Amino acid sequence: MTRKTIFPALLLAMFMGDMGSLVHAAQPIILSVDSLFRLIDDRSRTIRLKALCVDEAVSGESVARSSLLPHIDATLSVGYLGDGYLTDRDFGNGMMVHNPHSKNDFALEAMQVIYSGGELSGSIRMAKLNADMARLNLEESRQQVKFLLLGWLIDLQYIHNRIRVLDENIGLARSVLDNVRARYDEGVALKSDITRYELQLEALKLQREKAGETMRTTNYRLANALGFPTGDTEFIPVMPLMDGTKEIEPENSWQEQAHSSSIMLQKAGLGISMSETSRKIATAALRPKLSLFAYGQFNSPIVTEVPIINKNIMFWGFGASLSFNISSLYTANHRIRQARIAEMESREAYNLGVENVEDNVQAAYEGYRTAVTELRTQEKSLELARQNYDIVNDRFENGMALVTDMVDAANMRLSSETGVENARTTLLFHYYKLKYATNTL
Repeated sequence: MTRKTIFPALLLAMFMGDMGSLVHAAQPIILSVDSLFRLIDDRSRTIRLKALCVDEAVSGESVARSSLLPHIDATLSVGYLGDGYLTDRDFGNGMMVHNPHSKNDFALEAMQVIYSGGELSGSIRMAKLNADMARLNLEESRQQVKFLLLGWLIDLQYIHNRIRVLDENIGLARSVLDNVRARYDEGVALKSDITRYELQLEALKLQREKAGETMRTTNYRLANALGFPTGDTEFIPVMPLMDGTKEIEPENSWQEQAHSSSIMLQKAGLGISMSETSRKIATAALRPKLSLFAYGQFNSPIVTEVPIINKNIMFWGFGASLSFNISSLYTANHRIRQARIAEMESREAYNLGVENVEDNVQAAYEGYRTAVTELRTQEKSLELARQNYDIVNDRFENGMALVTDMVDAANMRLSSETGVENARTTLLFHYYKLKYATNTL
């Protein structure tokens, strides 16, 4: 290749390399609460698994309903019939019996259950209840996954805010450090003052690095849970701003909402219905069963005669069948008693579920109120810390405060700013925890 062709080729290779890096660069994804919930519904593996369980349960309901259809059985057999050997009862006077060797049989039978004592209808209802339970399990998993990933998103928001606060304090620390170095050059500051503030700056950088590590870990978990590439995805959280000034509904409203929307109580109610159905199925064993039947047969030859008649025989019939398992009179009572105990157990479980739901809602409501108070306290502390920092900074610039005073004021300000961000995150978390307690995420 000549120099005229090498140089454009190098430029093309560099350009393609830059394009490749752009393609593989992390693409930030703006993630709000609503968009997070949509992604969970579309991409969560847990939700897909539970949805398949619902499909399986619905198919089970269809299988149970098929028991109401007529049972039809057709049999066709073609074979070879060998010769027979005929003897007296004492096996004497034996003689060969020559039979026709071609054997053909065809039978068609149909049966329809008319009355089963409630067993079939109970089985169908149980299958329907199982499908309803699978749907509730799906919604319960959806609420759990939403709350879990929402907690990660809130953590990510807190980390972003903390990094912002640390960057601001790092900038202030560098500004003060430059001031101290200038004073040292003028001979009005000590070398130890520079060292002390350099240590302060390094401590802030270390906190910044740890916060970045936590952010990358949380981002990885979110990307993995949502089915995104873990190495090429960056989420930018956009959370609603909550400052505690907006009043929420009173506790009794949340309790009423929980009673109507709690998945735990809905599952407990289904448990009662399932135990009642199980008891009815067990009781069905004490009742007779009535069925209608019809049949038709074609046999060749006629093997019920000796010697065998080499002819075809065709016949059909229909009728009704009534059956009763006599042993159920002394065996079914144990199953019925077991089913009644299970029914009482399910009712107690429902009452216990009501108690747990009410306790969870009350704890979440009180946690939210406490978080509001904590936020207001932290905001007041931040206001005082900033005022103290400004005062100490003015005194330091006028030579009336030591570097240790500046370090203490900076630490107090950083602690207060971090406390406010943590309190805001805690308030947001408790609000969504209250919604999770009522299953209204």
